[in-house]
Amino acid sequence: MILLEFSGKGLEGLVLLIFLFWLIPIIMLLVGLFQLKSKPVRSKGLIIFAGIWLVIGVGACGSMLS
Repeated sequence: MILLEFSGKGLEGLVLLIFLFWLIPIIMLLVGLFQLKSKPVRSKGLIIFAGIWLVIGVGACGSMLS
């Protein structure tokens, strides 16, 4: 019954969370690419972690949006 009375309030928070779930790994990927020559060990870790997080985010959030 609660689901039938949903008026859409609070939906902005869900959209923000989905947006952040994609935005944070993209920023991490860019930081890793920019630091590739100066700090190669940390940048490779950032690139790998951001890639995994982005694949999970696109898969999980993409399946929820469709």
